[in-house]
Amino acid sequence: MRFLSVHKFKTHLSEIIARVERGEEITIKRGRDPVVRLLAIKERGRRRPGAFKGQIVIKPGTFDPLTPDQQELWEKKD
Repeated sequence: MRFLSVHKFKTHLSEIIARVERGEEITIKRGRDPVVRLLAIKERGRRRPGAFKGQIVIKPGTFDPLTPDQQELWEKKD
């Protein structure tokens, strides 16, 4: 964990955000007192397998072929 003053935080905001996104934890101090801890909300660009497990339901028949009537509607041009 790294400690920074409020002044340094304001001066180097973009650089500090990039460091936090890379996984660094930074604490902002006002004087000698720590007041804020910065952590990344999520890991950028990384997928978590199973993140939507139980939230998506695919009903039976979803991938069945279209009926001739459905196919006709699908190919119909306005």
